[in-house]
Amino acid sequence: WDRDILIESDALRGQPLSTTGGRVWDAAHRMADFLEAMQEDLGLSRPGMQILELGAGCGWLGMTVARNLPHARVCMTEMEQGGALEHLEHNVALNRRDGMLGNAETCACDWSHWVEVDAGGEQRDKQSKMAPLLETHWDLIIGSDLVYNEIGVQWLPKVLRGLLGKGTVALYSHTKHRLDMADQEFFAELSANKLIYTEVHEPG
Repeated sequence: WDRDILIESDALRGQPLSTTGGRVWDAAHRMADFLEAMQEDLGLSRPGMQILELGAGCGWLGMTVARNLPHARVCMTEMEQGGALEHLEHNVALNRRDGMLGNAETCACDWSHWVEVDAGGEQRDKQSKMAPLLETHWDLIIGSDLVYNEIGVQWLPKVLRGLLGKGTVALYSHTKHRLDMADQEFFAELSANKLIYTEVHEPG
């Protein structure tokens, strides 16, 4: 795959983020490697493929996917708080100047929406902002290193449960042993949300 995506870090822009999305983490590179190796097995070359990235951060992974799968629609999501979505949109615009990424888009994604739905409530303003996200049947959902605190451990499984549709595949690249007990708790939360998961290893 081509990996010629341009990224401006939050520090370089002079706008430090209050999130972890200001740099490209190794798990994103590992996910790109996996998707490239498994492209045919996953049917990623199929025209009209609907691909969603959760917690896109600076956008490197989602833009790399869009760059190499021009017939797919790739939607990269981030939260609005802390300047995260603005930083993502900046990097996407930076690469669109070169005539690339006509198949890529960004969307706000507030994970608390699914927590509130799970608790029996909802907020219409959140639904409106996330309409492109909520109204699409996604073929593939990807994410990398999204669990780095207790909230992520509890909320990500709810988000996945809310977005997974019939036939949807979710792939998550996760750095193990970064937080004490977080891995076991995360897997337990997946099961508690009635999600079936399988640990896969990188080809080769």
